[in-house]
Amino acid sequence: MTFRNLKNSMILILVIISGAIYAQKKETVTITGKITVKDTGKPPIGIITIAEKGVADYWADGDNIGTNRHTFVEKDGSYKFTINKGGTIVIQDGFNRYMPTTIRNINENQTKDLFFRLSKRTNPPAYPANELTDFEKKIDIHKRIKISGKITDPSGKPIGNATIAQFDVYGERVPGNIAHTTSAKDGKYEYTVLKGGRIAIVSQGFEMKQFTATKDTVINVKMMRVNPFK
Repeated sequence: MTFRNLKNSMILILVIISGAIYAQKKETVTITGKITVKDTGKPPIGIITIAEKGVADYWADGDNIGTNRHTFVEKDGSYKFTINKGGTIVIQDGFNRYMPTTIRNINENQTKDLFFRLSKRTNPPAYPANELTDFEKKIDIHKRIKISGKITDPSGKPIGNATIAQFDVYGERVPGNIAHTTSAKDGKYEYTVLKGGRIAIVSQGFEMKQFTATKDTVINVKMMRVNPFK
């Protein structure tokens, strides 16, 4: 077999495999139910994220970036989420009030009621179990807004691969990792976030920038270098 024929055969195999993977991903199931806090019968409070583990919203340059596919638990504790057949979901609150819950190998449509146990963690400490913070009250899980802009250093040079992260929403490596995207080589970024959500921009060697997103807007950010003498 010539090198050209071998190359063509490999391409054909990759196309077939890619098609099979795509077809497999198109087969979905839906899980619904209601979540309550153990021994109280009450729904959990705060921003409760249900993330499909290991699945990104979009791809860029061959790498999965951006937020993990996710939805949110309603105020009455109800939820509904359509995922890839055989997938795994992790249910996690962003403020450490409750212990996370994982449901694996979801192979059929189903209704599953769950309960949360109160967190006993001290690092980081849990938020008050019966009280929303001021910034939680401003977040609307049903509305999305788009932020975009350019990230530069003090001289105006673009910063690529800076992380633009949305607090309060857990991402793919749950628990412990918030949803995020990254800036391109030219420093530009686009990101869809929750209305009222807290956003952080971080890059190694620079001080973190934080702001609250309330409407579609362009936010150009000039990062300041970390002062080693602080």
